[in-house]
Amino acid sequence: MAKILRRDKDIGARSTPAVHSADAFLDFFNEKVRSVRSSTDGRPPADVRPASTGVLLPGLQACTEEAVRRVIMESPTKSCTLDPIPTFLLKELIDAMLPFMTAMINASLREGYLPTKQKHAIV
Repeated sequence: MAKILRRDKDIGARSTPAVHSADAFLDFFNEKVRSVRSSTDGRPPADVRPASTGVLLPGLQACTEEAVRRVIMESPTKSCTLDPIPTFLLKELIDAMLPFMTAMINASLREGYLPTKQKHAIV
């Protein structure tokens, strides 16, 4: 236990603290990016799929664009810091955003998956 807690080291022998600089960090980061790119160059993209919960909810039906529009337009025009787009702007751009939002909602219902970023709340 003493070894794990490093109590076996001589307290009087202090090592020289490492000196870190922004330039050293930038060099390290750039080298890391170059390394990853070179090791994955020419390889096909990874097939990343969300893990299914295995739970099916057959009672859920796909949403229509009209239903999604109604929910958005009839909701109060309030926003939260977690919202990726302010509600007033979403309402203003509803015609452009509606097909994407409907597809996203239906995919989430169909696959039983909700991205982690959408599982947060401010109470």
